[in-house]
Amino acid sequence: MTAPVLFGLIVLVLAVVAYLVLRRAAPRRDNTPPATRPAELRAVPPTHQPVAVPHRAPSEGTPVAVSSRPLPPELATFRITPVQDMPPAQRDALTEALRNIPRPPRALHRLISPEFLATATSTEMSELVMSEPLIAAKVLSTVNSPLYGLQRSVTSIGQAITFLGMNTVRSICVRYLLDESFQASDPASRRVFEQLWTASAIASELCSRLSKQLHMADAGTLVTQVVLSFVGHMAVATLPQSRAQPALTDMSLDLVQRYSAQQQALGLCAPEIGRLLMTSWELPASIVQGVGDIDLVLTQPATGLDTTAATRRALPYLCARLAERLTARALDTLAQWHLATDTALCTHHLAGHLQPAQEAALQTLLGAPELQTSVDQLLGKGADTAA
Repeated sequence: MTAPVLFGLIVLVLAVVAYLVLRRAAPRRDNTPPATRPAELRAVPPTHQPVAVPHRAPSEGTPVAVSSRPLPPELATFRITPVQDMPPAQRDALTEALRNIPRPPRALHRLISPEFLATATSTEMSELVMSEPLIAAKVLSTVNSPLYGLQRSVTSIGQAITFLGMNTVRSICVRYLLDESFQASDPASRRVFEQLWTASAIASELCSRLSKQLHMADAGTLVTQVVLSFVGHMAVATLPQSRAQPALTDMSLDLVQRYSAQQQALGLCAPEIGRLLMTSWELPASIVQGVGDIDLVLTQPATGLDTTAATRRALPYLCARLAERLTARALDTLAQWHLATDTALCTHHLAGHLQPAQEAALQTLLGAPELQTSVDQLLGKGADTAA
């Protein structure tokens, strides 16, 4: 090969190499749509430009929105006195008075234990209830009453669970087990206990149905807690001061008024008295704490709670308050009640615990005729009409 030809080949090779290097270094046009480009190729927006965040529905772990409603002065100055702030002499006197309330049957401890609530089968519950023959007889009598409208009589706790469900049967059992501790000899006290028993039955029925419709986890615990939230009210009714001061047990009063009267007369109000009594009974600490948390809705906004915790606190509270109003005939029907127009002090913080979609769903459920029919039966309105 001659020198000119070799020189020409070298030049050609160098030209090809130079072309390839320059082409690789030059910017390429990317026809890939921006939405499908790899993350490392997307342009980063300048820091001074806002980045739009898509809206997501509230879920577990989502903080609740802070309510902008002004706080009523009466509620702003009210505070639930904890038992540790009570003067020692007054606390000792109250503790001594509560010792006169008999301890409930031991079956209550197992029935409301967190493990039993979470894992018990219908067979295990049936066996537990049957271990208390008197309670079992009362439960079967209630289940077979016109109240539940069963098409045929049931003869066992297992059948009752099949037709009514674990939560309903459990709440009936808890009420009858508590009834063993709260007995009254005088007519006035008996009427108060009957009202409280009715209110707890309505509250548990509402909580069972509403928690199911809202697809809330561990509904059995909520239903149990709402029944136990009436223990403090029942304990107040046993004390001598309540016979002389009807305001201490008057469910037609706003909760702030009732609790204020109780604290003035007794040193503590019903939630703290209930906590004191259930602790002395050695009920599970987690259940006692959960029951006590329900009444925090009265005085505390939902600030700091996520949506799940706020709803679990608000639902039993709402059910208890509605049940009290219905029992006291301060509310005729559930359909008449609307949270948006309720000006009661006791429901001021309630709206902040519920998401708008939850509030709308609850209003629809509370307006259902079949739910009102069940409430009317618990109130004995059908019997009144027949009479």
